[in-house]
Amino acid sequence: MLKQRIMTAIVALAVLAIVLFVVPPIIARVVIAVVIVAGAWEWGGLLFGDVRGGRVAYVFFVAALMAVIAFNLHDPVWVGNLFTLALAW
Repeated sequence: MLKQRIMTAIVALAVLAIVLFVVPPIIARVVIAVVIVAGAWEWGGLLFGDVRGGRVAYVFFVAALMAVIAFNLHDPVWVGNLFTLALAW
């Protein structure tokens, strides 16, 4: 079992290194966004269990937050507020 986890971690780190250092930035952003949405889907299952629509609503909420962040990263005041919120969280 431990051997399988180590092999999975090695493959995941290799993929992460390729995404971060080899592919163009726009593709890296898309790949990272897909991973975040997949994580939100899994986390939504933990949060809401069998609640109808809860998981989907959570994924849409996370995707909407990512869109807001992506379109407002050029405003230094907004970025400062975002970091303040992240620190408080």
